[in-house]
Amino acid sequence: MILAVFSICIQMQAAPVLIIGSLVTVNNTTAYSSTNACFTYNPTLQQFTIQHGALTATNALVLNIQCTVDQTNFVTAFTWYPSTTNAATEYIYAGAVPVTNYFRVQCVTTNSVQVGGNYGQ
Repeated sequence: MILAVFSICIQMQAAPVLIIGSLVTVNNTTAYSSTNACFTYNPTLQQFTIQHGALTATNALVLNIQCTVDQTNFVTAFTWYPSTTNAATEYIYAGAVPVTNYFRVQCVTTNSVQVGGNYGQ
């Protein structure tokens, strides 16, 4: 899954972006590149249908729509509150919840190594 996301990221970058530096020395440690956006997923054809009973206030119910790439670590992409306190069926159109994916490169060395790299075409 991660390789597929990384592959998509590589294909979608329009211009090369410097991610590690021009031959930086990494000496027996771990170094990270900058964080870069790789693409935005916008599920325009999907929707959530939410049914709820009567509420005392619109913030009495909160839905956190969460995303993951490994089915273990989730992040909240969008928080939703009902638009009415009356019992209702409400819709959240997923196109209103774009998710931008980011990546970084981790460089691990066991001795002094010079490394540099670009991301993109």
